[in-house]
Amino acid sequence: MKKFIISVVFLILCALAVFFIGWVQFSVPAGKYGILISKTGGLFPHVIESGVFAWRWERLLPTNTELRIFDLSPKTITQTVSGSLPLAAEYTETLASQPDFSYMFTFELTVRVKKQELASLMRAKDFSSQQALDHWVQNQSRYIAELAAKELLRNEFDAAAEQLSYDIPDTELIRLHLNEKLSSIEITDLAITESSVPDAAQYNTAKLLFEQRAGAQAAQQEPAEPAPDSRTENTGTADAAQAANGGV
Repeated sequence: MKKFIISVVFLILCALAVFFIGWVQFSVPAGKYGILISKTGGLFPHVIESGVFAWRWERLLPTNTELRIFDLSPKTITQTVSGSLPLAAEYTETLASQPDFSYMFTFELTVRVKKQELASLMRAKDFSSQQALDHWVQNQSRYIAELAAKELLRNEFDAAAEQLSYDIPDTELIRLHLNEKLSSIEITDLAITESSVPDAAQYNTAKLLFEQRAGAQAAQQEPAEPAPDSRTENTGTADAAQAANGGV
């Protein structure tokens, strides 16, 4: 009887040990997220997080799995985007005031990787460490800042075309609009800390003047139609007269 009880206890302990080894969320610290990669099954398609039950049989095989831990806390990043409007140098020369058609925006972005997209992002990018993920987030924040700058310039020129004032950009609307374009990362906050925007009305005036001048120059350079050859005309007239006199 004692042997039977000992055997049962032993089996229970073994089962508990097996269950504990496969109970993978215990290996993920609170507030962080794990991606399980195994030699037998590849990348597990679901994010593993502390406190959420996850048991994987692949963990029972020694050296079969790797659990990569990532911190997806929001990160605040400052990005500056600058440049010039199309044909800025050419358009500037058309106005006596020689206006500056360059722009500059400094954004303070708070972004985070979407938890539900981490597995698919890992499949595409294969981040080996937190540093690799942070580098990708940094690059994405640059891309987001460039999109935001384009959106701000577009809004300003749309307002100028409709002769409306455009003083304070609605960064919340821009944030929501940009989030619709992003799949794996989310903007939680967007602020403009510094900006310099060219005068849209001046730019449109310079553009119109430039196009008018270009059109006038093109018209002057067009070759004139050649005048008809008088000798050919005279020959043709003589032939016609000879035919009318019966070829005499």
